[in-house]
Amino acid sequence: MTFGGTDALSYSVNASSTVIIAKVPAHVGLAVVPLVVTNTVGTCQANYSYVASPATGANCGTDDFFFPSPATGSRGKFSYCMALPGTVRIRVYNTIGDIATKVEDNKDAGAQLSTINTARLAPGVYLYLLEKDYGGGNVNRSGVKKFVVRH
Repeated sequence: MTFGGTDALSYSVNASSTVIIAKVPAHVGLAVVPLVVTNTVGTCQANYSYVASPATGANCGTDDFFFPSPATGSRGKFSYCMALPGTVRIRVYNTIGDIATKVEDNKDAGAQLSTINTARLAPGVYLYLLEKDYGGGNVNRSGVKKFVVRH
């Protein structure tokens, strides 16, 4: 099984729902990738949309990221993993430190996505902080990360 010409590190197939879960190196900035499946019968190839997200459950990742970067459309997404149910707060700043937009959502445990309207942002570099609040003073904050908007 290959994604965009890169072999999957591992994969599993749920035959009842035709869901394929694969571990592959990140395809930065892509939302559609060519998927090739080869088995004893032959090869099948098609373009598939995917959602880049960290692992869930006990292996819940700690890295969050924004995609696509550069954002060229009207929407961009933050991908992150909640270790427990809680509130996520994302603050996006321009390069002089003004808040450009913010998100606050209640989320379940596991891999999550939050969307912002990038059409409202001027072209340029943006910085963001992502905070996961699990209650009772249990708060996880990311370091400052950046993304680019280009219209």
